[in-house]
Amino acid sequence: MNPLSPKQILRNLENGFFMTHQEQTEAAEYIRNLQQDILTLVDTVLLQSEELIAMRRELADIVKGLK
Repeated sequence: MNPLSPKQILRNLENGFFMTHQEQTEAAEYIRNLQQDILTLVDTVLLQSEELIAMRRELADIVKGLK
């Protein structure tokens, strides 16, 4: 059986369509993978934000030293 596409999963959930146990399992796995990807992206954004803040502070110190 072909796995459901994200569009098909959403359509089934939104409209209350029946999904086989296999389709439910695949949908759950897909959602778990999305959740993990989102957590990874959030962590990356936080790290990059911290780096930007540190760089901004360094730049401010450099500018102060030029005055």
